Amino acid sequence: MPYDAAVLPRSPIGIALSGLAVVVLALLAVALSSPPGIPWEPTVAVLLGILVIVACGAGALVRFYHRGDADPWHLTARSTAIIVAILAVGLATRAAIDLRTGLQVSDEMVRPAEELGPGGMLLMANLKDAKTVAPDRPHHPDDVSTPDRLQRFSRLRTFYTSTGPQGLRGHGFQTPAPGFRIVCVGDSITFGWGVSDDETYPAQLQRVLGVEVLNAGMPAAKPSNMARWLQLHRDLIDADVVVFAARPDWDLADPLPDYQASIATAEAAIAPARLAVVLPPISTFDLMGVRESHNELTRLQGVLGRRPILELADVFRARQTQSGVVMETDGTTQRMVRLPERTLIASGTGSGDHLAPELVAAFESDPALVEPMFFDGGHPDAAGYALFAQEVAHFLRGQGWIPKR
Repeated sequence: MPYDAAVLPRSPIGIALSGLAVVVLALLAVALSSPPGIPWEPTVAVLLGILVIVACGAGALVRFYHRGDADPWHLTARSTAIIVAILAVGLATRAAIDLRTGLQVSDEMVRPAEELGPGGMLLMANLKDAKTVAPDRPHHPDDVSTPDRLQRFSRLRTFYTSTGPQGLRGHGFQTPAPGFRIVCVGDSITFGWGVSDDETYPAQLQRVLGVEVLNAGMPAAKPSNMARWLQLHRDLIDADVVVFAARPDWDLADPLPDYQASIATAEAAIAPARLAVVLPPISTFDLMGVRESHNELTRLQGVLGRRPILELADVFRARQTQSGVVMETDGTTQRMVRLPERTLIASGTGSGDHLAPELVAAFESDPALVEPMFFDGGHPDAAGYALFAQEVAHFLRGQGWIPKR
C-alpha cells in the first residue's frame, strides 16, 4: 500500500486538516507544559507566526516542485502538511524546554548543609560570577516563591557572586592566618545580598581597617547555624575577632534562649578570639523587624550580660533624612511618605506582615521610589553596607581589639 494512502487522507482538505491538528496539539502542549509563573501566550504567538510563514513558503516551493505532476495540489498539500507538522513538533518541544528553563533566572549558589542544623545552608565552593536576580523593591519573603512571582516584580536587580575553595564569598584564604584576621559570620546581610563581592560590608570593613576580613555570611542562616559553623571551622578560619551579626530568630516560639545559647556556643568555639555581637539594621518596610525591635536591645542585654553589642537600627534610622521614601504604620494602616518633607505617596491596609497593595503598586509604577540605604525592605544597598562597615570598624576600635598600624 502506498505510504500516503496508509497514513494520510487522500483529499487536500483532509491532509491540511491533519497537519493543522498536529500544529494545534503541539501549541497546546507548549501551553500545558509551561511552569506556573511563566507566561506562555507570547511563546505560542511567536510559534504560530513562524509556522504560518513556513507554511506559505513551503507551500509555494513544493507547488513549484510538483508543477508538472498529475495531481500537484494533492502532493503540495501532503508535503506542506508533513513539513509544518514536523516543524511544529520540533519547535514546540524546544519552546517547552526553554519555558521551563526560564523559570530558573538565577544560578545555583547554595547547597544544603545538614551539619549546621535545621535549615542549614552553605555557599558552593569555587563559584565564578554566579548570577542572582532578586527583587529591587520591598516585598514579603514569601512573594519570591509564589507561582506568579515573575509577574509580580518588574523591578529586579542582578548581582554576581564568587567564592573561594573554602566556600566563603570572595577569595580563598590561608590557614594559619598570616596576620590579624577578622571573620564576619551572619545571614544574607553579612553575605551581601544584592551587591557585588567588593561592596559587601566585610569587604568594605577590610578596606577601612586595613586588616584581613573573611566574609562567612550564609544566606538564610539562623543564629544556631552560625554558631555551629564556628564550631566546625574554628581551626580553619583561625580568627582573632569574630563579628556575629544576627538578630534573634523571631519565628521561634522562644527566640531569646536560642540566641543566648548560640552566642555562648560561638564564644566557646572561637576562644581565645574575641566575639562582637552586631544587630543588623532594620528597614522601615520590614513589618516584623520593626514590630520586634521595640525593647529588643534591652531584652538581649538581659540575657547576654556585659557582652559588647552594636545596635545598627538606630544608626541607620538617624541617617534616613535624605531624599527617598520610608514607611510609617498606625495599626494595620501603612503609609509611604517621601523624605524629607514627609509628604504622603500611598497608603493602605496590609495583611499580616505583607505590604499593602497600594504601596506595592506605587513601587512598581515608579522605580525612583527607594528607601535610603535599603533596596528591598530587608537588605542595605551599597551605601548602606558602607555605613555598616564604618560603624563596625568604629565599634571594634572602641573595644581596643584592632592592632594599631
